Amino acid sequence: MSVALHAMTGDDWEETTDFKDKYHDVCDYLVTHGLVLAGSRSASTIWGKALKDAGIVPGHAYSITGFAGSLKVGMCVRLRNPWGTCEFNGDVANLLNNEEDGEFVMTWDDFCHYFSQLTVRTDTKNCCQNCMLKCLFCL
Repeated sequence: MSVALHAMTGDDWEETTDFKDKYHDVCDYLVTHGLVLAGSRSASTIWGKALKDAGIVPGHAYSITGFAGSLKVGMCVRLRNPWGTCEFNGDVANLLNNEEDGEFVMTWDDFCHYFSQLTVRTDTKNCCQNCMLKCLFCL
């Protein structure tokens, strides 16, 4: 994914599959670099049915558009399916709205369970800092 993103944006991107302990790094990337993308696990793995049952499109790219946390819910991320449909159906999924618009919330633990790849922008030469949402609840 990072090669295609570099070709489209001119920015440098980094991919990782080891992100379970990097929630705060992801939040920092959202605040400073603006774009974090996530790839769901592949349907060809044992995850296929579990992903579909949870409302996640297997082998699909999502954008992480915000973050927040609380003592009650824990660390959360807001994701968006670019198709505008097919939303996660977990406990906190409709924390922001009940619309079927492709945007949903999930706990960091659920995110790490259903997603296998994270791609982050590692430079900001083409980044517009003023247009980024930084917090889940800053709508």
